[in-house]
Amino acid sequence: MRELFLVLFSWAAVAGAIAAEPVIPIREQIEELLPHRDELPVLERCLALGEEALSLAPGDPDILVLLAQLWHEHAVLVEGGKHNGSQRLASLKKAADHACRAMGLDSYLPLERMTVSQLEEHLAGVNNPGALLWAGDSWGKILADHQLHAFRVGSVSKLRLLYGRLVEVDEHFFGAAGHRSLGALEANVSLNTIARWMFGGTVEQARAHLERALELAPEYLMNYIEYANHLAGPRNEWELFDGLLHYVLQAPLEPVPLWNALAKQDARRLLEEKGRPLPSEE
Repeated sequence: MRELFLVLFSWAAVAGAIAAEPVIPIREQIEELLPHRDELPVLERCLALGEEALSLAPGDPDILVLLAQLWHEHAVLVEGGKHNGSQRLASLKKAADHACRAMGLDSYLPLERMTVSQLEEHLAGVNNPGALLWAGDSWGKILADHQLHAFRVGSVSKLRLLYGRLVEVDEHFFGAAGHRSLGALEANVSLNTIARWMFGGTVEQARAHLERALELAPEYLMNYIEYANHLAGPRNEWELFDGLLHYVLQAPLEPVPLWNALAKQDARRLLEEKGRPLPSEE
């Protein structure tokens, strides 16, 4: 199975908005490059081509969601390399902006300005799972670096709405991303005394979402990473922690090579940080 348009990017839809001649070479170039976007220069070429496509069809939601995913992946790759935090933050802001534009907002900043009830009303009309995912994940990472600011703008409640809507729209999308992200969010809230007092939430809710993600998408290895990192490890459930991460290290890369490769890196790092044993086959 080729890992191409995980965001279900529809070139047929784009072709309807753009003259056929300009879009064909862009499509072909991106299709050729996407399987190799784990290399930063290749990913950046995909981004340049995607932005070119967007210039031909401003506001097209499919292109916006594709770019949101690619900019988010760019943030992940520069975070893991020898790059400064400003590059990562700039990429996350671009990802969040593109995703929010696909949801009918002018940028990610309205997420901070809107009340929870205003956002809930707006999301009732949003049915694009990619927009919901990358808005939540990218904005969430931006706020994770500023925890007090995150509490002030009520981000937990708003992220719950984004991911909850994603589950409603398509709970299978991108490896059960809605459940995976809700599980990690609820785990972090439930294990933090101040956050739990402010926003509520239980370990049982977190575990239910993480277990559902594993049930729906066992081949998507980030589901195991989130479970181990946000729930099993912090709760000292070491047998579960080891089992989840050992499975990741021994599982195949397909069908999502880029993200599963990143999961394998995370699994080894988490085991080493906690002083836990690697699988015997390692």
